[in-house]
This record gives sequence, C-alpha cells and structure tokens, in this order.
Amino acid sequence: MASKTNGTTTSTSADLSVSNSLSSHSSYSQVIASIGNTDTAMLDFKNLGSKTKIYIVPLSKLKGYKGGSASATRSTEAAAKVRTLDAKIAANASLAAKLTAEGYAPDKVVAESTDAKGNIILFVNDRA
Repeated sequence: MASKTNGTTTSTSADLSVSNSLSSHSSYSQVIASIGNTDTAMLDFKNLGSKTKIYIVPLSKLKGYKGGSASATRSTEAAAKVRTLDAKIAANASLAAKLTAEGYAPDKVVAESTDAKGNIILFVNDRA
C-alpha cells in the first residue's frame, strides 16, 4: 500500500522489509548511517520488471529528521559511492523518470534499498 505525500509516493506497508535493513519506516539516523555502505558495484537496475514498484522516501519525512545534516555526515568514500549510485539510477530510464515525475533529480538519491518483492526504495535528500 502506498500513500501520496507532497506528490511523492511513500510506502505505508509493513511488508517493505529490505535486504539492507532500510525501509520506508526507517529512521533518519538509520538511513544516514547507511550512506556509503551500499556495494554500488553490485547494484543492477537494468532488469527491473514491469511489476517492480518504485517508492521514493524523502529524508525530511523520516522520524528524527535533522535538516541540513545529511551532507555533513558523508565521508569522501561515502560521497563517491553516492555519486556512483546516482549515476546508475540516472542511467535507468524507469528510475530517472519516476524521480523526475516526483520532482527530484537522480543526484538527490542518497540511499536505496529493495524489499522482499524486488521493489525499489529510493531515499532522497529533499532539502539540499
């Protein structure tokens, strides 16, 4: 189940448990702590199925959000991984189109996750 919040689809479903422990119900600190921990070499967005759902979760909507501090918590290595993530997302027409439709550029994505059904959850820095 999804809900619309300021034009952004966010998940409200409890079944969005994910492989890297992030979900639309994660706290701000959990998402920020995960920045740069994704093995971007393993990410493959090329084969998204037609039934794959894409959820966009703005950082500002997460419990414990602290405005403006996301970029301050990134190390150089983490920032490089986020740039790689952003490039892979930008290269995928479906993900880039979904982000654009919701008012975000691919370079606003700071973390991603997938749920047990293979749906994509993109966490965007909506205040930077």
